[in-house]
Amino acid sequence: MNAKTTRADRRRARALLGRNEPTVEADARFFKRFPARNYRLPLASRPEVELLSVGGPAPALAPGFRWGTIVKQVRPGFRLRAAIQVLEGSDTDAPEDVCRAIYEQAAAPGTLAHTIEQRFEARAREEGL
Repeated sequence: MNAKTTRADRRRARALLGRNEPTVEADARFFKRFPARNYRLPLASRPEVELLSVGGPAPALAPGFRWGTIVKQVRPGFRLRAAIQVLEGSDTDAPEDVCRAIYEQAAAPGTLAHTIEQRFEARAREEGL
């Protein structure tokens, strides 16, 4: 989602987030089933892909790639997600260390994902979480 969004964009984003709830629930089940994991790399859901175009055109998808979502579980019940491009046909059942490295690159300083993570962590500290 781009920085300059309209009220209609925000409504569309909320609707897409609602449609994405089954994906979020799948993440919760994954982390419950694998308690030692804090990162995963599923393919992006249709609503997640549509979210990329809220407020403006979606980033161009490189030939031979498709959208994936790198997920970081901050703690049980609290997860951060970032859209990434993954090679078409690549294995998304990547091990923890690979997923962590991908997330760290996607959330490197200067990225939107990094800014969101920093704000999330600051708010969690303020609330004593």
